[in-house]
Amino acid sequence: MPIFELFGTRFEAACAPHGAAVFQEDEIAPTDQAPIAVKFIYDYDFRSPPPRVEELQAFSEGSRRHWVWEADDGHHFRIADALEALVNRSLSELTIRLAPGETLERGLLFLSGAFVTFLLILRGQWPLHASAVRYKERTIAFVSPSGGGKTTWAAGLCTWGAELIADDVLVTVPSEAGLQGFLGLPLLRLRTADLIPEGAPALRAPDGRYLWRPPQGPTRSTIDAVVLPARGATPEPSLRRLPPHDAIYGLAACPRIQGWRSRTMLERQFRTVAGVARLAPVVRVSVPREWSTRRFRDELPALIESLF
Repeated sequence: MPIFELFGTRFEAACAPHGAAVFQEDEIAPTDQAPIAVKFIYDYDFRSPPPRVEELQAFSEGSRRHWVWEADDGHHFRIADALEALVNRSLSELTIRLAPGETLERGLLFLSGAFVTFLLILRGQWPLHASAVRYKERTIAFVSPSGGGKTTWAAGLCTWGAELIADDVLVTVPSEAGLQGFLGLPLLRLRTADLIPEGAPALRAPDGRYLWRPPQGPTRSTIDAVVLPARGATPEPSLRRLPPHDAIYGLAACPRIQGWRSRTMLERQFRTVAGVARLAPVVRVSVPREWSTRRFRDELPALIESLF
């Protein structure tokens, strides 16, 4: 069965997310860590509701409603009674359940984003809700909530030759060399095609977003700056390096999976974002809201270079 890698973790499944590098077992070097076995269950009946609120580890209501809980069969992450990830108790298997009408393509989309984040959190990591690029020998991560601009800012730099490290999910580890970021899927998922260069293949994801595959960065790289992007009412761009307390607060406000209630998980989040703030400068960068896409793209390189 094909094996693919996401954020330094290997998975084995009948199909891989779009853009993932796929290997046969005899093509990769052996490791002590067996690949995570992934399987899909179609037409799943979600008639059994999630547990009561007090038993949930995380939950969110509204348009992005989801529930996270632990049961005898493992760890559950259900999204709107449409999809669910079930990770077994040994954290070696990931089962993706799809409600009637949900497709394999949607399952693979969630596998490469929310579900891989869930698995990595269970395994002791805390991925950032971030996109990252390698630009002029420096690696910059953009952290924001959904719709906050991280992919747009990463794409803007990629139009100037930056290499893509990751989009939407960024796995980091502290090291003696600084904060290391792992390569994710080599695809940007954009709400519009405005920043995709003319002539570049632009595919569509199951959620309707545009897919662009810019040049790919190294397998891992040291993160030189973390940017919290924003658009504001100011007439000129502004940059402000955040003190540790504000940096931690700003990073913690952008989890990839929202609504955690578990003390263990919240402590893990705090340790991760505190480590990020200690090892890399965190800068809030705001650009005028009225800037056009072209103006934003033209001004972005100088703005990023001013960080250093």
